[in-house]
Amino acid sequence: PGSYISRTGDAEIDAKARIGKAAAVFERQRPIWNSGVIRNDMKLRLYQSIVLPTTIYAGETWKNTAAISNKLDVFHRRCLRTILGISWKDHITNEELMSRGLSRSIAVGGGALAFFGRRRRRAEAPPSAAAAPAIDRRRRRGAA
Repeated sequence: PGSYISRTGDAEIDAKARIGKAAAVFERQRPIWNSGVIRNDMKLRLYQSIVLPTTIYAGETWKNTAAISNKLDVFHRRCLRTILGISWKDHITNEELMSRGLSRSIAVGGGALAFFGRRRRRAEAPPSAAAAPAIDRRRRRGAA
């Protein structure tokens, strides 16, 4: 279903719902995260392609508040700690965690899009007509 917005226009309810859905997706992938056979870089790529888009779906419409940004960042760091096998007992700073996860904070609004590089890809993408090679649509003589 669609998005949740409170009477005051706050999207915090929607952000909590998205985080809940992403947490469910993350838990379904638990065998992958716990696997010792799959490399961490592959786990992180799966996380970035499956879980993060679920988390920030429609995030560009959310009002950029500290509460929403904090909830998203806490969820993101918790997932990274699980994937990288870092316990709370290891006393790793958030900055160290982000550098190990080759990641950065996920933000609401424009930052969420920039996180995935959509803006960059959109700016670099040529027009569709220029991207497609010229196709000769004429039928050759004698061809069916």
